[in-house]
Amino acid sequence: MKNERTQQVLRALIMRYLREGQPVGSKTLVKDLDIKISSATIRNIMSELESLGFVRSKHTSSGRVPTPVGLRLFIDNMLRYQNPDEQEVAYIESSLQSHLEPQQIIKQASKTLANMTQCAGVVSFPKHAEWVLQHIEFLRLATNQILVVLVVNERVVHNAIIELNDDISDEELRHMGRQLTEWYSGHTFEEMKRDMLNKLHQEQVLMDDSLSNLLSQASKMIHSAELKQEDYMVAGKTQLMKELNYENLLQLKELYAGIGEKQKMLSLIEQCLNADGARIFIGSESGYEVLGDYAMVTQTYGGHDKQLGVLGVIGPVWMDYPKIVPLVDVTARVLSGALHGTREGSDDNVDIME
Repeated sequence: MKNERTQQVLRALIMRYLREGQPVGSKTLVKDLDIKISSATIRNIMSELESLGFVRSKHTSSGRVPTPVGLRLFIDNMLRYQNPDEQEVAYIESSLQSHLEPQQIIKQASKTLANMTQCAGVVSFPKHAEWVLQHIEFLRLATNQILVVLVVNERVVHNAIIELNDDISDEELRHMGRQLTEWYSGHTFEEMKRDMLNKLHQEQVLMDDSLSNLLSQASKMIHSAELKQEDYMVAGKTQLMKELNYENLLQLKELYAGIGEKQKMLSLIEQCLNADGARIFIGSESGYEVLGDYAMVTQTYGGHDKQLGVLGVIGPVWMDYPKIVPLVDVTARVLSGALHGTREGSDDNVDIME
């Protein structure tokens, strides 16, 4: 941008648009700007900004709204964040209590964000491959019906019922659980499955017939157990229905349908999971067309060594980024701490630019 005055006009226009979601005219900007400048000069600058693709006219209104390119420039270069106040941090911490079950904490995080931002809260759940095994047990329910019990990530219990045609005694079931727990406690679910397959392929040099049979049966049961889990959830979708008209109602219907397209949403979440820090997608710049006039702000949660999932919000492109981006960041930090039984990220003076 060629001069500071033009940049000030663009920033003031976008800040007003983020507050009201309406086209901004030159007379309004005269009041918002700290510098003395005439309405006519502002109109000339706005025309220049329009020719550069940073703003556009909407319908017949004389006011302008920022384009996705203009919003991206603002977010990357002009955005000044507003850290959450003490009450907001306290609300986040009280909502995400570490004594809750991990799945409950994760779900509650998206609901908390939806309540605080008036946007839809979105959260992804850790993949099976990321589960760290603590304990495995096999219990007989009926003659050929076995309950597989997996304790993962320290205190999350997953159960699955399978049908087993092979004859196996209760003692063998107990031995199988003890042996697998001894081998794989502290390893990820994916590491366990991979190692079990390797052992089976090398069984002639690694184990006797009884151990080989045990591992074969255990592998069959682990792979047969359909451990169902949610991939992601979206809370507070009704928040997006505010100030609807016919035009954005159609867009909202497309967004609702898009949120339900599992593979595309997971692909978008994967982009965010691989990011370093907060991600802000304006409209369809993520490659997901249904975002249209909506934006997505995300942050990863988990630990220093491994990110477990993504937390964020979906809202109109004119959402309050200075306030919402720090709220997403602090919520992700508190969620990470709650999952590890700590108070990480609860400092009232959290600075997301650190």
